[in-house]
Amino acid sequence: MADTSYVVTYQDVVGDDGKVYNETKIHKEIFGGKMFFRVRLKDLVGAIGQVLTEKQFKVIEYMLKNVRVADNMFLGTVDEISKAIPASNKTVIGALKGMQKANLMQRVRSGAYQFNPEVLVCGDVGKEARLVIEYKAVKRKNELDCKSEPPETLGEAVDG
Repeated sequence: MADTSYVVTYQDVVGDDGKVYNETKIHKEIFGGKMFFRVRLKDLVGAIGQVLTEKQFKVIEYMLKNVRVADNMFLGTVDEISKAIPASNKTVIGALKGMQKANLMQRVRSGAYQFNPEVLVCGDVGKEARLVIEYKAVKRKNELDCKSEPPETLGEAVDG
């Protein structure tokens, strides 16, 4: 079994526009593991850019630390995530909506989210291809479900 270590650092940086921004760096070390995550950094950073607050970033960090590598799934409800971080349910829902909007992940069912394997995958090319097919099938189903729901229920797409 692999030992995993995470180091997260935060620092303020001054951008080209003169504004101060909070920069977050994550370093993950895995010792003794045979599998590794392949991350398309440009897509991941772009998706994370949709999440605006440090607390919302902690939601992403928590979910990535607890993603199930067999199928790119994260299992956990809004309440479970908010207690683990800790953060408010509103913060968690905001982060989940941002990640879905950026196509970083999608809701499969209540308490189950799948990360986009075109952005993040642990395994070989064959596994990535299988997960992409599954991801796109769920995405099509979700889109069809949203079109068939009355407008007043569309806000319930994220559990909370």
